[in-house]
Amino acid sequence: MAEPLDMLQLDHCQQHATLYFPTGDVILLAPLPTGTRGSGDGPKSQLFRVHRNVLGHHSEAFTNLFGDASAQAGLAYDGQPVIELTDKAADVASLLQCLYDPYAYLTRRWHPDTPIELSGAVRLADKYLLDTLRSSLVKRVVEDWPKTLDEWDVANGELKAIVNLAYRPNRPRSQTVNLPGRVPEPASAIMFAQEFGCHEILPAAYYRLATIEIDNEWERKRATDSTTLYARWTLLDSESLLRYISGRRQLDSFHNRLKRQLRRGLGLCGGCMPFFFICPPEPGEEAPNVNIKEEYPCLHFITTLLDLAWDDAPASDPLQALHDLIDHRRFDEMLKKTCPEGLCHDCTEQFYGEIDKARGRLWKLLPLYFQVDRPSD
Repeated sequence: MAEPLDMLQLDHCQQHATLYFPTGDVILLAPLPTGTRGSGDGPKSQLFRVHRNVLGHHSEAFTNLFGDASAQAGLAYDGQPVIELTDKAADVASLLQCLYDPYAYLTRRWHPDTPIELSGAVRLADKYLLDTLRSSLVKRVVEDWPKTLDEWDVANGELKAIVNLAYRPNRPRSQTVNLPGRVPEPASAIMFAQEFGCHEILPAAYYRLATIEIDNEWERKRATDSTTLYARWTLLDSESLLRYISGRRQLDSFHNRLKRQLRRGLGLCGGCMPFFFICPPEPGEEAPNVNIKEEYPCLHFITTLLDLAWDDAPASDPLQALHDLIDHRRFDEMLKKTCPEGLCHDCTEQFYGEIDKARGRLWKLLPLYFQVDRPSD
């Protein structure tokens, strides 16, 4: 017969608020972290009253665990056998929550806490061989991050729409737009991906992280932040921080290199290419004195657009900077004044085609820039 928990043990146990079911036929006991015990008089373990058939349906490991417990005279509490686990109480709670109410997480999109809240459940799903659940939980995190450039543009467009809500005319002040609470957080996603093997999200997660200033710490965010993104920098290990630093430098180099190339004729058709770009002056020769605006209006348009769009563009987000060259409606009035001729037909195709190719090339380089994938031989 099972031995009841004595009063001393009972004083140090705490029933879980929502995962202690009156109809449950087995109790799981898991340790609470030291930090929750206060001066030492607080609860040291948490109790979960659950159903054997629910857990056993998902995992043969649990079926065997319950069978072993039935064969042995162990502890009992509230009339039910107690199985002591070494797993953290928070991880057990996360796993049970996913088993009893999977839709709470699986249908929740773009929540910054998802990787943190699901990490414990995925670890225990690995341990107790809940393969289907593990796959579903990892997929939930993966689906929050774009894997292609088209998906990135769609997600970035949605992010901008959230920001625009804050500036909608006559919007009541009570209806604040909390941007950090409505989009995925990259640092936790990176650590989740590296632990559980969903590396396909790393390029996008590292790129998003590179667009966030390192001073924007998650702990400093405010509920009224509507335009600023934050990151949980303290979650990152030293290797991840080095990848972030290296990748950000690579993005900066890509941005500045492309800016130089565009100023030197990249995107111009052959008929509009200045002769001094084709045959540059020899060292010591005087540069030709030409009126770029009059003689090379297409080059003038491109350089003017670069000055307008990239004057204060962060080099850490070249995908957005390049997109601004394609969608330059906010600069159209100024462009019409300074470059009334615009681009000729051939340069229009050439220029926007080069920008498109540069964005695609950059997206493919992200795994290399952030050292999350080795280039194929």
